[in-house]
Amino acid sequence: MDNKEHVHKHHKNKHKHHRHYSRLYKGMSRENRHIMKKIYIGVGLLFFAFILVLVLMYFNKAKVDKEIDARKEAVAVQEGADKIAETSSEDLGISLSENEVSYEGKTYLRNTYIKSYLVMGIDRKDKLEDKQVNGSGGQADAVFLVAYDTSHNSVKVLKIPRDTMTPIPMTDLSGNLLGVDYQHLTLAFGYGDGREQSCEFMCDAVSNLLADLPIDGYIAATTNVINILNDMIGGVDVVIEQDGLEKANPAFVKGETVHLVGDMAEKYVRYRDITEFNSAIDRMHRQTQYLINFEKQFKAQAVQDDELVVKMLDAITPYMITDLDKGTYLRLAMDIAASEDLTEEDFVTLPGEAVEGIDFDEYHPHEDEIVDLMLSLFFREST
Repeated sequence: MDNKEHVHKHHKNKHKHHRHYSRLYKGMSRENRHIMKKIYIGVGLLFFAFILVLVLMYFNKAKVDKEIDARKEAVAVQEGADKIAETSSEDLGISLSENEVSYEGKTYLRNTYIKSYLVMGIDRKDKLEDKQVNGSGGQADAVFLVAYDTSHNSVKVLKIPRDTMTPIPMTDLSGNLLGVDYQHLTLAFGYGDGREQSCEFMCDAVSNLLADLPIDGYIAATTNVINILNDMIGGVDVVIEQDGLEKANPAFVKGETVHLVGDMAEKYVRYRDITEFNSAIDRMHRQTQYLINFEKQFKAQAVQDDELVVKMLDAITPYMITDLDKGTYLRLAMDIAASEDLTEEDFVTLPGEAVEGIDFDEYHPHEDEIVDLMLSLFFREST
């Protein structure tokens, strides 16, 4: 696409965006329009924040400690955290850290309008206000990379399985870096301090996994947020599409429509039978279904209650951490709120294959397919 075509398409989408608001506000007083705009900003922000709360499997402290101890025994000490990036470039034969890259005889340019935000759900129940001893800050059981197109006001969500095998940084209990090892991605958060260091470890590991793709920002939240937000919008309806979920709640019978309230929401998005192979991957479809239904109910409820957004933000803030400034996530929120509703086509799973490991399930990424996917999401072919 040449520059004229790009500019024309950008303005066309911009005019379409304005027509959306014109139809929405037609017949409203100026005061009501102002209220509606504030509601949409809050709705978008909370929806974006809620992407990160789909935290998944039942964990206990003993299992976390056992898993981390097992990894420490296997760690091969290397020369610093920079080794992660070196591994990525060597394995994939390409680094996407530059704005212009060559791959398989073609040249690609980074689409600077598209930002990458890492969203994480952490398997903890307490607040994220204090640093933890390294190894006790929880794990990133839900990992999403949001591709936010600022020119078209749209998002795509890359779902990254927690069991993805990739190089991660490893530390001792004092936080000293031991090196890196090829382990489950979810553990990268656990080796940090439960706050900024943990999020930075995850950003480094995901960037490495995605051929050095730069991460523009992160948001993390704990499991508490699931039931809090679910109940504050009056609950969410879902159709049970999988067998065996009655183990989580007797109401979860395949084919039934269930209204999720109380702890039902957390059980629905987190439950999996840990004795079943690949159960962490299977439940990702359930999370996508819930998120889509949550967004619709969220928008409908917020229009009826202009105080709801403030109440929800106050409720979830202690359980979240982000490096995004307020202006950035407010702009992001407005664009998401004004965009079309999410569908299953807006979600894609990291290319790879689930494998039964000796002690734990593993997800082995398909490196060539990952490069192709990242180029399609964040780059355009040079003409």
